[in-house]
Amino acid sequence: MPATLMIIALQVLLHKRLLFLEGPQSEQISITMESGPEPFQILRDNLESINIQILEVKTQKTRVYGLAGARRACGSVFILMCFQDDPYIRALDI
Repeated sequence: MPATLMIIALQVLLHKRLLFLEGPQSEQISITMESGPEPFQILRDNLESINIQILEVKTQKTRVYGLAGARRACGSVFILMCFQDDPYIRALDI
């Protein structure tokens, strides 16, 4: 009887979703783009429209480097499609 209860308890434990095994709930996106207020404003508006938060921005003379965080539910393909036609983006890494 105790063995049966232990087997049932283990099966319940192993068959339910374990939060600590799911992995991260978000992704980081690294963006390199042309420098300037207009390109950055366009990027910021695009990111906000799809609920992606800007985490960090670094600027140099000719480039802006940004790090943003996205919910994993967004999907990498969706994010790439959103920015594939942006003429100011030079690199996008997910």
